[in-house]
Amino acid sequence: MSTLLTAFKNSLVLSAANVVTKIVTIFYLAYVANKLRPEQYGLYNFALGYMALFQGFTELGLSDLFIREIARERSAARKYLENALSLKIGLFVLTVILVSCSLPLLRRPEEDYTVLYLALALLLIYSLCLTFRTVFVAFEIMEQAALGDLFERFFTFVIGLAVLWAGGGVAALMGVLVAGAAVKLWYYARAARRIAPFGFSFDKTFAFDYLRRAFPFGAGHFVGVVYARVSIVMLALMLGYREAGLFSAANDKIFGAASFSLIVTYAFFPTLSKTFLSARSEAVRIYEEAVRYLYMLGLPASVGIMLTSDRIVGLLHTSDYSATILPLQILAPYIVLRFLSYAVMIVLTSVDRQGVRVGIESAGCAIFVVANFLLIRWWGVVGACVAAVATEAVLLVALYGAGCRYFVPLPVVRLLWKPSVATVAMAGVTLILRHSNFGLQVGLAVVTYFLVLLALGELRKDWEKIFRAMPFDGMPPEG
Repeated sequence: MSTLLTAFKNSLVLSAANVVTKIVTIFYLAYVANKLRPEQYGLYNFALGYMALFQGFTELGLSDLFIREIARERSAARKYLENALSLKIGLFVLTVILVSCSLPLLRRPEEDYTVLYLALALLLIYSLCLTFRTVFVAFEIMEQAALGDLFERFFTFVIGLAVLWAGGGVAALMGVLVAGAAVKLWYYARAARRIAPFGFSFDKTFAFDYLRRAFPFGAGHFVGVVYARVSIVMLALMLGYREAGLFSAANDKIFGAASFSLIVTYAFFPTLSKTFLSARSEAVRIYEEAVRYLYMLGLPASVGIMLTSDRIVGLLHTSDYSATILPLQILAPYIVLRFLSYAVMIVLTSVDRQGVRVGIESAGCAIFVVANFLLIRWWGVVGACVAAVATEAVLLVALYGAGCRYFVPLPVVRLLWKPSVATVAMAGVTLILRHSNFGLQVGLAVVTYFLVLLALGELRKDWEKIFRAMPFDGMPPEG
């Protein structure tokens, strides 16, 4: 199988699983939000967001380095994995100490601390899950990662719905998340052991060199978490849980869709890392295909959500959340911006320019925090939305400039004009049918988009590649 077909196959497998889980997650979180009401939903997301800010201390970039290095030399998988697990014991202790020292400074009500410490437990379990998940990504066996996600989601949704139906609150729901993450950890560890049998060992020289080289990845992760979570944390601390809950109701849908790009780009990451060293022309082709593919998915999602935000909120939420319509409209462009940003980020990492990537992201992160502080004070929830979209646009421009300098400029017009034309046609159908049945409106808009792409010749080669890449008979395709 060619490297590009491998990337397409991996992307398709993860994409299919991710689409299912994201759709279910959107409905599940809407139900959670409606049952908890904005104030308690704000506490729920504040706890998750605050603990996520400590994720960098549990990771320090070990998982991303693992993917890149094992994609290049699979025989070293066991050594990297064992040392990563050993290092994480020390990182977990550090994280617990830092969290325990910081919580009293927040001056939260006493009952909130149970929720916060459960969120900390969730963070630590997820960090271990991520370590094992990198084995599947590095070996390009994405089915295992997808199955683990599906197991966790099924467990969490079923038990979570039962807890909410029985009248459980935020603490009980957070406990369900912890239990679901533990189920995924058990599955991941068993599956990873079959691929790369491991124990626990610690090679001091190797481990600390591993940690040193992983640090730029870790800094990038921290910046990414700040982008995703700091708005909720700042809204809760500056304005209260209700505003954080309203923002989260819009944020769930936008960041849920935007995280799809992370799955897709991680599917391309190992392939791109290998081909950069051995076949530069193939690496350029993979980069172009990744950008085209992500734009083809991200642009219609952004435009569609922007044009139908009132109907989405009305469908998913009670009247308590009517104030999320405008934030959802403002946040919608974030999806396509994040899709394209991730594509360039992965390229910079694959060509060993992660330091440049981290520098750009760090500068953008500083701007984002300042923008949130100012705009939240002026405009509240709307200000947080404006800060997110504006910062992401600036970040994309800076990242693309770095991609041109350190790798290759993209033929932007050639890659993007067909999806843009198809999106305009889709938007026209969406507006014409704005007073019709919502399902009919969305269905015809999606059909219009893909028919225009097909008429422009944009999809024929994709279906051929994907069809050839899938091992329908259970054996690897020839070639």
